[in-house]
Amino acid sequence: MNTLRDAIQLALTTSLSNREIAEQVDIAYNTVGRYRRLAKEKQWNTAELLALSDEDLVARFTSRPPRWAGRNPLDFEYIHREMQRK
Repeated sequence: MNTLRDAIQLALTTSLSNREIAEQVDIAYNTVGRYRRLAKEKQWNTAELLALSDEDLVARFTSRPPRWAGRNPLDFEYIHREMQRK
């Protein structure tokens, strides 16, 4: 089993705290909390999650839009012109 699968199984099937789970699987306790929150918000079934392949499990819990999504791209020509001004 991998760390993600272990963390999810412990988070969803035990009453251990996020910190206790984090210590056992060697990840941040905030990450454990995020896994619990995602599973609850999306109403994912524990048995379904644990039946997924490792790749699918990782995709469900780690997919995020890029931080720059929705932002306008930088106008480097404008930046260059402004930096040349004094």
